Amino acid sequence: MARRKPEISELPTRLLLVELGSEKRWTKVALFGGLGLGVVGAGIYAAVFAFQSSSDADRQKAWDDLNTCLLGEPLAAGESASARVRALQLGAVGVPLDRRTKQGEAAWPSSCAPFAAALGQSAGGAGQKALETAALGLAKTLKDDSSAAGDHVAGIDATWKEAVAAKLTASPSTTAPKPPEVGRPVFTTDAWSKLPRLGSANMTLSNLFVPESRSGKAFFLVDQKDIPEGPALCTLKESAVRCIKLPANVAALSPGLRLVGTTDDGARPFYFAGDRGQLGIFPPEGGDKVATNVALGASALADGSLYVLTREDKDLSLLVRPPQGAGTSRKIGAGKLGEPSFSGLAWDWLVMRTKDGKLTAQKLGAGGKDAGAALEIGDVDAPTLADKESYATACRTDEGLVLRARGASADWVAFHAGGRWSAPVKATVRGGALTCQGVEATITAVDHAPDGNRDYATLTQARCNGAGCKASSIGFRQLLPGLSEIVPADAQGVAAADVGGKLLLVWNAGHLGGLRMRLAPIDRMKDTPDTVIADGRDDKMGAKLSSIVEVRAVAAGKGALVLVGTMSGVVALEVDGAGKVTPLGGGT
Repeated sequence: MARRKPEISELPTRLLLVELGSEKRWTKVALFGGLGLGVVGAGIYAAVFAFQSSSDADRQKAWDDLNTCLLGEPLAAGESASARVRALQLGAVGVPLDRRTKQGEAAWPSSCAPFAAALGQSAGGAGQKALETAALGLAKTLKDDSSAAGDHVAGIDATWKEAVAAKLTASPSTTAPKPPEVGRPVFTTDAWSKLPRLGSANMTLSNLFVPESRSGKAFFLVDQKDIPEGPALCTLKESAVRCIKLPANVAALSPGLRLVGTTDDGARPFYFAGDRGQLGIFPPEGGDKVATNVALGASALADGSLYVLTREDKDLSLLVRPPQGAGTSRKIGAGKLGEPSFSGLAWDWLVMRTKDGKLTAQKLGAGGKDAGAALEIGDVDAPTLADKESYATACRTDEGLVLRARGASADWVAFHAGGRWSAPVKATVRGGALTCQGVEATITAVDHAPDGNRDYATLTQARCNGAGCKASSIGFRQLLPGLSEIVPADAQGVAAADVGGKLLLVWNAGHLGGLRMRLAPIDRMKDTPDTVIADGRDDKMGAKLSSIVEVRAVAAGKGALVLVGTMSGVVALEVDGAGKVTPLGGGT
């Protein structure tokens, strides 16, 4: 039988068997084994690379989404992520929850929790345990914060620190929602801490007293002698609040100093110690007291003279202290005068309510002498005798003078312009700050209503002219419905002033809301968004304490002087008619 030729397919095996039997067999085994392992290794590397690329992509997307959702726009140079979030929170807490988000959706910053969780999970898959822990912790705090009132500083700072260590850089996300469009604070926390302070840290606004009557010049008295710069007279001048210490003999009678009556723009006020001068009335430069009387009214004139209206039994007495020489005194009002306490001075006008209920005004000439007969302005009712406030207060502009007389349930307002007086009109409100614009008047009053640890104050403005007065009111329950967390805690946290026909409201909204304001006509206050002036917190105070203690607002020219009492001193701000907030320097 003929031998069969070997098939070609058998040759490699036979050759391999021959070679395995030879001295080269181990070389060949190693060669083929290496080739096999190489193929397997390449597969494993490809799978690992694909998994790593997917993990990196997921982590980058989560980081982009978290930045867009939590911060919105990229951070500015030197700005921290936690500072940005806190600034957005300050704006968000002033917006009712139902206006912050769509129905069925999570509110910011709770809406950002899934992105923080995704970042943590993808970081864990990449073996970045520190970033995983920080991001998952942040996700939890964000998830629980549907009111934008949570403290996320530690979680944000830790997450951003680990992200920087992981060399992550954020790009805008096209899928993540952005934070609410709210105004950020006028002053950052750092800028607020660097604003100049008016006086020492112990200066308190409860010791600050503003005259009841005013013209264009804004000044106030700091009746506090336990501070290095006090007691002091302070004036708003040249974009600064300038204070001068009171003369030593006047300062010795503090506390208990006041500014009484009206003062010409070119004059310095006299100082009244005790009950409206009962312990002495002192000239601006100090020295001997001018008189020791309870003043029903007073007027400091530009020539340096002073008129003081006092009561002597059933009569009135007008004391006149001239710029030079001895003073004089004369009795007035005999015959027609009703209750002597129902009288006052408004610059060079003597104001009285007569026995028959008529409001009269009499012009005073040089040296306090009568410059004409008393003019009957009109009928007014009488206040109670227990009323401790001045009977007559006034304000003055280039166009005219506005006189306010106390009434039983509401005050009366009369106007002098073009050489004549208008009949008194009822203001519908009693008390409050009187300001003038042209020949119109505005009375701004704040009525406090404590409720637990909140003060739901009501704001009222009466706008008056010769034809009458119209009053409008609004309270914090209407201004901040459902936002009790940022209602002021007490009366010291609310201030209001008239600014060119608009109502300026400034309030301390605590550690959650910071220092806030609204400026608008009173009938549009409800729909006017808050302007956050400053956070009020700093690193020393902690997350749940504000350094802001109290606030005051005083109409000044075409704007308002806002004084903010803090733990480190008083900050002075000027707010103009457009709502621009400007810090004021201090000086002497």
